[in-house]
Amino acid sequence: MTVRRFGRAALILQALGLAAVAPAMAQMPNWDEDRTVCSQLAGNGGGLFVLYPPYATIDPGLRGGQLNDGRRFVRVNGTPLPYQTAARFFYFPNGGAIMRPGEEAVWSVRTETVETPDANYERFKAKFVTLWRPGIKTKCSPNVALETFTSFEDRNVTLYKYAEHHPIDPTDTLSRSAKIRNRLHMDVELPGCPSTDDTAVSGPNRWDAYGFEKIPDDPRLIKTIFKDPNSVEATQSIGRGNERRAAYTMEFTIATGQPPAAPACFGFTVPIPVKSSFWSGGPVMGLEEDWRPHLTKIRFRKVPGSNLQPVSVLWKAR
Repeated sequence: MTVRRFGRAALILQALGLAAVAPAMAQMPNWDEDRTVCSQLAGNGGGLFVLYPPYATIDPGLRGGQLNDGRRFVRVNGTPLPYQTAARFFYFPNGGAIMRPGEEAVWSVRTETVETPDANYERFKAKFVTLWRPGIKTKCSPNVALETFTSFEDRNVTLYKYAEHHPIDPTDTLSRSAKIRNRLHMDVELPGCPSTDDTAVSGPNRWDAYGFEKIPDDPRLIKTIFKDPNSVEATQSIGRGNERRAAYTMEFTIATGQPPAAPACFGFTVPIPVKSSFWSGGPVMGLEEDWRPHLTKIRFRKVPGSNLQPVSVLWKAR
């Protein structure tokens, strides 16, 4: 952010983290609330939707509808959509395939967001991955709810720590994060209830299963993932030209079949701007007006299973 654009007062608010409070609270998901939204969205067909708060300004021409509480939803169909930090994605996989009552399914969801190129604008550069997984009881944890994140700040880990935890080579002995293992990953309904953190579920190349397509120009991160920072693969995986990743998210979502049978559906986080705190160096929300998302690429993966075709969301220029 520059003083020319936002002034000294805005800089002070960001340094204190006060400007982040309201958006951050909106980004602490509620699994039961997501199920309620899914039930109201059912009947609109499969695919990806963006759900906006009632106060958001939405073009009436956008294809969508309204929930009982006044929130608007819009289908993602290639048309640029308005961005709101308080919005949320909802997805009906497999064209709205029906889940049987009692059925449980897990997906991993990764998003990578590029900001609008602007030579005169100090853009966000992603240094963190924003994580989430609901803290609920599952078939593999029927008596104790899964551990989960306690705050927006708790949801964020550095890219280096995230890459260190998900190496390409299964023989790597890099340090693993207890927070990532316990609050992001989970046991899934397979014989013996293995963890999504286990190569039996992810496959030996854990970065392919849970990593990102492109990474910032960070030598330590490149070395962690690709071993040789001068390799062609590493060079191709760094953002080209003005395209730099400005936000990453990674979540495990859990869909459960309820009577009567209904389509599989789950909610997940919109891209969130994250900056380092002025005082502590930790992750905090950036000011929304300092954020110009252009394109968000989303990759879904049924767990266990393989990656599905990526979905892209275009955001309106601001």
